Amino acid sequence: MKTTDEISLFIAQWMAVNLQLTLEELDTEQTFLFYGMDSMDMVNLSVALSESLGVEVSPEVAYEHTTPQALATHALTLLA
Repeated sequence: MKTTDEISLFIAQWMAVNLQLTLEELDTEQTFLFYGMDSMDMVNLSVALSESLGVEVSPEVAYEHTTPQALATHALTLLA
């Protein structure tokens, strides 16, 4: 079973690679919009997160859970 911290780290690592940032530059309490993520980024993140967790994570949830930490917390509930 994954933890919120592990899921949050996965999201941060995905963002770092895809947005060409370092992990040190990312704040998991900052919004996806702050980092310039658009709808295509959210679709790609949700696909990667779905594959990592083995459950479907809809791209729309990132608009309801607008930070990596909030998305990680929500994703954990999908595993229950």
